[in-house]
Amino acid sequence: MERFTIEKSKVYPNCWECLDAEYGILYEFEEGNYIDSRHMLVKPHKYAEVVPTPAPLLIELSNSAMALTDWLKENHRDKI
Repeated sequence: MERFTIEKSKVYPNCWECLDAEYGILYEFEEGNYIDSRHMLVKPHKYAEVVPTPAPLLIELSNSAMALTDWLKENHRDKI
């Protein structure tokens, strides 16, 4: 299974959804406006119960966002 998948949003016109299957993070962004319009939705996660701050989750979010950006630049530059 590929780490990243991309498909047209079923909810928002002119938007794309990208899933990071490794971390279970769904990104949505407007076509041609990736940096300013992207947001992420985190699926229930193994660190959800950690208190007070889930630092490992923050590191995973950062790693995922950087890897997705690189993947989009290499494979789907026309959409970002």
